[in-house]
Amino acid sequence: MSRTIAGKGKRHAASVAVIAASLGLFCSTGLAGAQNYPQGRPDYAAQARPQNIFEAMFPGLIQERLRRQRAYNPQPPVDAVPIQKISAPQYYTYKARPLAPIDLASLATTLPEPADNSVTGAVAQPAAETAAAPAPAAEVAPVASAEAPKPAEAVAPAAAANAAPSGETASPAVTASDLPPAVASPDAVTASDLPPVNPAGDTAANAAESTSQEVSDQMVAGTALASGGAAPAASVAETETGDTPAVASAQPASDQPSSSSEVVSAELPAIGGQGAPQSGASADSAVIASELPAIAETPKETAAVAADPAPAASTPVAEAPQTAPTDAAPVVAVSTPAEPVAEPAAAVSTPQSRHLAYQRVASRFADLALVAEPEIGKAIAKFYGDKQELIWLDDDLQPNAAARAVHEVLVSADRYGLDTADYSVALPEAADAADNSPARLDAAARFEIAMSARAIRYGLDAALGRVDPNKLSGYHDFPAKKLTAADVLEKLAGNDPAEALVAFQPDNAPFKALVAELGRLEGQRDQAIVIPEGTLIKPDQTDPQVPNVIAAIAKRGSSELKAQFAALLAADAPPQTSFTPEVVDLVKAFQKENGLGADGIVGRNTIAKLSDLGVETKRERIVLALERLRWHPRDLGSRRVFINQPAYRARYIENDRTKLDMRVVVGTTAHQTSFFYDTIETVEYNPYWGVPKSILVNEYLPKLRENPAYLDERGYEVTDAKGRQIASSAIDWWSVGSNPPYDVRQSPGEANALGELKILFPNKHAIYMHDTPAKSLFSRDQRAYSHGCVRLAEPRQMAAAVLGTSVKHVEEMLAKGHGQDELAHQFPVYVAYFTAWPKDDGTVEYFSDVYKRDKALGKAISAVEAERNVSG
Repeated sequence: MSRTIAGKGKRHAASVAVIAASLGLFCSTGLAGAQNYPQGRPDYAAQARPQNIFEAMFPGLIQERLRRQRAYNPQPPVDAVPIQKISAPQYYTYKARPLAPIDLASLATTLPEPADNSVTGAVAQPAAETAAAPAPAAEVAPVASAEAPKPAEAVAPAAAANAAPSGETASPAVTASDLPPAVASPDAVTASDLPPVNPAGDTAANAAESTSQEVSDQMVAGTALASGGAAPAASVAETETGDTPAVASAQPASDQPSSSSEVVSAELPAIGGQGAPQSGASADSAVIASELPAIAETPKETAAVAADPAPAASTPVAEAPQTAPTDAAPVVAVSTPAEPVAEPAAAVSTPQSRHLAYQRVASRFADLALVAEPEIGKAIAKFYGDKQELIWLDDDLQPNAAARAVHEVLVSADRYGLDTADYSVALPEAADAADNSPARLDAAARFEIAMSARAIRYGLDAALGRVDPNKLSGYHDFPAKKLTAADVLEKLAGNDPAEALVAFQPDNAPFKALVAELGRLEGQRDQAIVIPEGTLIKPDQTDPQVPNVIAAIAKRGSSELKAQFAALLAADAPPQTSFTPEVVDLVKAFQKENGLGADGIVGRNTIAKLSDLGVETKRERIVLALERLRWHPRDLGSRRVFINQPAYRARYIENDRTKLDMRVVVGTTAHQTSFFYDTIETVEYNPYWGVPKSILVNEYLPKLRENPAYLDERGYEVTDAKGRQIASSAIDWWSVGSNPPYDVRQSPGEANALGELKILFPNKHAIYMHDTPAKSLFSRDQRAYSHGCVRLAEPRQMAAAVLGTSVKHVEEMLAKGHGQDELAHQFPVYVAYFTAWPKDDGTVEYFSDVYKRDKALGKAISAVEAERNVSG
């Protein structure tokens, strides 16, 4: 037995000796490391390897040894690489686009000659001379009877009241030679000789004819004229252009031959195609107009003589054709008194008249001084140079109907949250159409170009916004829209420019609801209860805001609360400024009712629930919301996720109806969530968290220099540039600067920062929606606590919604471990920032400006308006 005991003792002694030797080795190694550490940078890879059997058996001992070594060496090595933290995105001082003169000098033209003081270019006769001009002489042929035709005497053509345009000769009136062969005759033609012909050239069965009494009456009138008796003058009918009245129709000289005979056309039925006159035909006899079928294919320039008689002296008459006989007697059209006098028709615009109007305006382009955004100026110069047409002026250089309609859109720009001063264009004063004075043409040219410039600006502002969001800060990230000034101008030159201009505004339900709210606020009185920011009222204090606190609770509290504190909230209750115990109890009840900490102190969160926003503040927030919506797609999509950072909420929406609404946590003011939109692609289950470079450098690198095993201790994986996994304790973090050549990720698990899933929409900001283990933050009113990503209060429900599946499916995928689902149909997510936003029913809610972006955008809009007001 003694041997056994002795043997056991020896074995125990040997074990103790081994343990003692190991401990000695551990201690000596540890101390040696601690003593040698200050002399230079240690070999981290060697230090991280087990140095004795115990460290091999218990890796935690390695971390303890390294910790002890750091305790002896708090100072960094002399050659340590300095850490340059990765800075957060910056806010910029917004610079508005400078305006530049619109260069139209190369498009200037010389006013067409002759300067005839008319829009159409027709040479006008002085009124007095025209009235006094004698009518050309003519012979009146007696009307032959139906029984025995007699030779007709020549009837001189009446002169046209309107002279032909410059370079053209007034055409003679229609003569018998212009009639079909059946009508043209050397003898006078009566109604009985002419078969009626319809436009198709067929003879009518019941041809129209005059009675014998009508023929007799007309013969008597003709005889009286031939004998020199007074006769009524022909009434004035209007030419097609409607510029000046005419006695007889005028045709271009190239279309009609000269003749000494004339057909008075007041009573002619139409003659169609089969009875076309022969070129060069002539006749010696006049045809009484009241007895002849009318010629259907009369050129547009030919005008009829009106039926009502009028004094000859008041009828403007142009010079007679050269072929008219000088000794002819005056000609008078014979008509029935029952025919009314025709009203003057509106002038008909022709390509020639429009081009002439453009030339008159373009003659002043060289002296025109207007400024606009450079791209707008270039678009205007190219358009007018190519088209050589006016958009906003008629042939008389007066604003046309399109101009007046577009002008109404411009002056009501504030309806859509725009500034009407940015699109101001004065309508030119009414002026004589024949005025070719430089001042009048200058005004016309200025109006035409200014209307185009301001309408284009409106279109671009309506579609794109007045401010380029990407120039506001690095937190704004929006793709450029493909809309140019030339695109807008092409739309304005279309059929309905006013409608096209309004159509540039966004077309989605939130925009329309905000516009409606803006209209509702117009004219409202400001009855808001406002408690100033920074107010802090504690029990037993006296403060001038106590009456406002009581009034706000009376306005916003529930009916139960109002009943409980009826005496204190009564309208006739005496005002007080003391924060008495009764008022404290009232505040606590209100705080509890609104999910706040019921401490009875009126601070920031309580004030946010109590204070109203003034009408002007609401209006400003809506204007900014409308501006921000213009940075987004015109159509937001039938399916979408909308995250509104100031509201701390995320909504899943289908067909403009919210299907899911939940609380979210967004970035802190130091790590703001960016403002952008993208496309949801993937749901990842039990995800890894890839640590962003900014977090690795700014937050982890200082800790790793103090404790190289910091990442190992917390379950992070570190891989080098070749993808090989290494221990963080094996890296010399003192040699790592602001661009570590390592990737760090956290393994899935309960401690993972992303929780159990994340919803990916890949973007350069590394922002996504995800779960979080820090659930308590969702109970707070102000929820800006993340590094920029969006934490979801109900991640499984959101994952099921975007996948179009059930929560059960999501749970089954989570149970399988790490994995992912791809969306069958991708759709947009808007990581947005709106301090005013409508609910589904159109009611607008207002939120605090957590990142002070309203202030930055307001300054940018002011900069744009200042540039426009100074430059024009």
